[in-house]
Amino acid sequence: MTDEKGSLEQRTQNANAQKLPEKLSAYCEICKEERIFNYFSTQHNPFGKDILMYNCRGCKGTRAYETLMNKFNGRVIEEGK
Repeated sequence: MTDEKGSLEQRTQNANAQKLPEKLSAYCEICKEERIFNYFSTQHNPFGKDILMYNCRGCKGTRAYETLMNKFNGRVIEEGK
C-alpha cells in the first residue's frame, strides 16, 4: 500500500511539474452558467494517460479536463490576468 501511495503521489507531483492549468473557465451543468474550475487532483488511469480533475467554484462538482475543454467549451485562465 505504501509503495502504491508513494507512486501515486510521485505521479501527481510530476504532473504538477508539467505546468498544469490551475484554473479553467467552462459551462457548469449544475450551476447552469459559466464558472471557474480549479485543479483538484490527478486520477491514475491504468489503461492510458492520467485524468486531470477540476472542481467548480460554485457547486464544487468535479469534472475531467477533457470534458470541460471539449464538451463545455472550456478555456484556460492564465494567472495574473
